Amino acid sequence: MERNSILSLIMHDGWCNSVECFSNLYSNGLDGWGFSFRRSQLYRYEKYMEMIERNKGRFAATDKVLEIGCGQGFFTAEYLLSYFKDIMGVDISEEAIQTARRNHPQISFLIDSLPNLQQSGVRDAFRLITMNECLYYLPEKEQETAILRAKELCVKNGYLMVSVNIGEKPYFSKTEIVDLLQKHFSIIDSSDMCIKQYYQSVECKIWKILEIMQWKFWEKPRTYDTMAKKLAGLLFGTRFAKVSYNRLIAFFCKILLYYMPIKYIDKLERYWNYDKSLSVYIVLCRKG
Repeated sequence: MERNSILSLIMHDGWCNSVECFSNLYSNGLDGWGFSFRRSQLYRYEKYMEMIERNKGRFAATDKVLEIGCGQGFFTAEYLLSYFKDIMGVDISEEAIQTARRNHPQISFLIDSLPNLQQSGVRDAFRLITMNECLYYLPEKEQETAILRAKELCVKNGYLMVSVNIGEKPYFSKTEIVDLLQKHFSIIDSSDMCIKQYYQSVECKIWKILEIMQWKFWEKPRTYDTMAKKLAGLLFGTRFAKVSYNRLIAFFCKILLYYMPIKYIDKLERYWNYDKSLSVYIVLCRKG
């Protein structure tokens, strides 16, 4: 995914790098990044769990698991909890953690953040740590610090799962993330997704429509603007836009995103041009 992505549509100044920014994200009326209805996101979760299933001999249901960047706990509760029973989720956003605690009281949630994870337990605590879609929010000089902190929190022969978007900075290339992880872990499995063209040409445009359909998009002043918002302002003015919320259109957009045949899109883009279509790389590695 490129920098002019969904992230840049819903965050200040094109990149999210503050507590306030993440808190605003979880109050956007769209379930953060659309965790529960974007088929591309759900497919990503399935990929994570497929990797765990492929390596199930390495894990037990009683293993302690730490999910870094858990948000409101959707992946934690809907996916990880189906396999593990002792899970801690941490996120930088207090608003997200409050929602997670309210919706999933059976799971332990803490406000904490990379690279230091000061609240997340003592050394040698977790059998599996997941660090999915969060490493590239850190400055480059802190990324290795975060990997080292995860290593400290893993038990001996524990595991770290990392997934990253592939693209221009601040994202990673496949080689960059592999080289970073291999400094401190042994890579034992990897997977990927090839949906970049779909994301840029289809999903991102549907998201723009969805965003305009939300009250909160018009309620708060922002330091960025989308072309869609500018156009609506020119045609109708902000006053009209505030009352133009259309539940039917929003519902249709969500349904469209939910039922996208993403597995076939992945296969097609992978076959057509793997390098240009590679959007997400997932790695499972083991602490020595």
